[in-house]
Amino acid sequence: MAEERTSMAQDLERHRLTEVEFLNGEIVALARANSRDAPLNRRIVELVHQAERAGAGSPHLDANTLLALIR
Repeated sequence: MAEERTSMAQDLERHRLTEVEFLNGEIVALARANSRDAPLNRRIVELVHQAERAGAGSPHLDANTLLALIR
């Protein structure tokens, strides 16, 4: 449904901290613990934290824009 939003998008809209550390952040931590890197997940964490700090709600990124930002 077009009006449905993820819990993370809802948190951003409500100016609350998201669960990004428990989702993508955990993947980054597991990769690091195994001497690996998870650059796309790390970048997603960075972008979500930027949105949290901005306090302007969800940036409403479309898939192509998000892909460009994480590459």
